[in-house]
Amino acid sequence: MTRGIDFAPVSNRESTLLRFAAGYFVLAGFVNGLILAWLLVSFPLGLRESAATAADILGVIVLGTLTVGLVWTGLLLGRRSRRGGVLALCFTLLPIVFAPTPFRPSTTTLVFSVLGVIVLAIVWRELR
Repeated sequence: MTRGIDFAPVSNRESTLLRFAAGYFVLAGFVNGLILAWLLVSFPLGLRESAATAADILGVIVLGTLTVGLVWTGLLLGRRSRRGGVLALCFTLLPIVFAPTPFRPSTTTLVFSVLGVIVLAIVWRELR
């Protein structure tokens, strides 16, 4: 039985696809960080029409966790770590798990999560 295609047989470096996946998760973390920064700035400056509710506070906590987790995951994937793959799966499934609850994540976050699972499925065999 074959192990699959070795994308870098001579240099033993991670493939371009794995580097893309690592960059994708870091980029997704930064985008979530920008959304989080906007939320944290908009409440004190009064840029939002309503006061912060329990759903907003939970959303900030989840988004903060997701932001840190995605950047950390991207760094671990860049090192070809299987732990990074497991963390990537956990952090990308987090918004999908919250989707049917009253604490719904934004559509952008859900799209990033679904794309993250697809990218992770493609590069899973390269992780050690």
